[in-house]
Amino acid sequence: MGVLPDGRIVKCHDVAVRAKSCITVYMRTLSAVAAHNATEREVKTTRLAELPWSRHVCCTTRVSYLVCQYRVKVKTSNNNNAATRAAVRIKIHHSFSNTGLNTGWKQLNPPGRHLRRGSTNYFTIWGTCLYYFAAIRLRHNNAGPAPYWRVQYVGVKRVAPNSRYQIFYCNSWLATWTSLNRRFTSSRTPFKIKVHTGNQSNAGTQAVVKIRFKASTWSPFMTLPGSFGAGSWRTFYRRMYNTQTVFKMIAQHNNAGPGPSWYLDRISVFNRAAMKYSRCAFRRWISWGNLSRKVLCRFVPPNLA
Repeated sequence: MGVLPDGRIVKCHDVAVRAKSCITVYMRTLSAVAAHNATEREVKTTRLAELPWSRHVCCTTRVSYLVCQYRVKVKTSNNNNAATRAAVRIKIHHSFSNTGLNTGWKQLNPPGRHLRRGSTNYFTIWGTCLYYFAAIRLRHNNAGPAPYWRVQYVGVKRVAPNSRYQIFYCNSWLATWTSLNRRFTSSRTPFKIKVHTGNQSNAGTQAVVKIRFKASTWSPFMTLPGSFGAGSWRTFYRRMYNTQTVFKMIAQHNNAGPGPSWYLDRISVFNRAAMKYSRCAFRRWISWGNLSRKVLCRFVPPNLA
């Protein structure tokens, strides 16, 4: 076993770990592939020297998987008898398939710890590195007094590397009359998008405008209908599988209609689930020759948004 600089742990088929040269490594998990910016398929046998962390740790045999630290936030509902003393376990899935890559079952609350009604509890677990969190499974052992439990939501955050967060809205009982083992998929996060057109002469446009932004991943292009007048504010609401702070954005239009040139001042994005604002300042023309613009966004405190 070895520890990488970003906090991940490498587990080998045997415990032998050396700090210098060794043979080859074989990564068998999609998360490990994604962590090294490769395509989402199994990587063929690769020379260890080609991996960015090879100078820090290597194994004398093949790597089986990478281990990451997760921070799990559990909110118990405020309903009557929603609390539980049962031992709760969680399994995080990389995809919507039950047979795909997952962390395995991990215990959250130690025996006897009370998940109280209306309380928020935080737990730290270790498991296989996952690039996406598509679904989770929750179960408990139905033991102790008042074992039935109603969970409101669960938030999963990968601490290292490259923090990633996803929230799962449950609002369900884990009980004998429903199920002691339930599966929940990731929910689309509501975003509020405000578009400000500059006040310059002929700054407005009637062209078809599309935007996309990058938080944890790039979103698909979203069409913003209607025209954009000079100096105007337009507000749009969208739901997407994304819960991080927006830090990049692309805006473009199809250069069609009368007066298609558009002076875009800025776009503000409010993540209504994470309560995070981002401001993307374009302050440039999107016109013939430059129909697509890409900018970096910055986080804005809520009182300045």
